[in-house]
Amino acid sequence: MTRRLRHPVAGTEEAPAATSMSMRTRLRVSAADQAVINSLGRQLAHLAGSDLKARVADGGLHSADTWAKRKRGIARESSSR
Repeated sequence: MTRRLRHPVAGTEEAPAATSMSMRTRLRVSAADQAVINSLGRQLAHLAGSDLKARVADGGLHSADTWAKRKRGIARESSSR
């Protein structure tokens, strides 16, 4: 038995895969752990902002060279050495 549709479905597209994931949970941490988590969050936000600033400064130019240059800059800022 075939099923008839009232309205034919045309031009269907597959939704793009998610590029990021967000998870929410409640952590029961000590005050010292909370301070570390907050500090880490500020550091990651700073790195993300620096990377965005560099991407905007590059304008429409997006190449392997500019990406590698930004990656080296982030690695230099985030390294403990």
